[in-house]
Amino acid sequence: MGHRIWNFELDGRSHKVELHSNIWTDKKTLKVEDKLMPESWNYSSTSNSMRVLHKWEYPLRIDNRSVKICITYPAYKDTELSGTNSYDLYVDNHLIKPEKTFLIFYDFDHLLTVMVIILAAIILIKSLISWV
Repeated sequence: MGHRIWNFELDGRSHKVELHSNIWTDKKTLKVEDKLMPESWNYSSTSNSMRVLHKWEYPLRIDNRSVKICITYPAYKDTELSGTNSYDLYVDNHLIKPEKTFLIFYDFDHLLTVMVIILAAIILIKSLISWV
């Protein structure tokens, strides 16, 4: 899960872009100036013999400038996601660094997965102890 906030200035005006992306549910939420944007991500996938690269782009305009949000998830074929996910914002093809970069750990879907794994481990350990 990734959450990024970009605060930047264009032509003397301050702007805020906020992105929340959940790789498990594939849900992406984008806010511009605290206004929720509609779902209109462009998806593409490229691959070679070892890796698959999943990429989502969201083009928009802010103050007559070309703005693009890019999310990239690298993965190995036929395995789980691996590598570094990137969340980038470009204004007129110039990368803008996020003001805040952090992971969200309270996402319900992820929490549920972790809880099931922990519960399975507890049951396994308890059954091994009682078996001995």
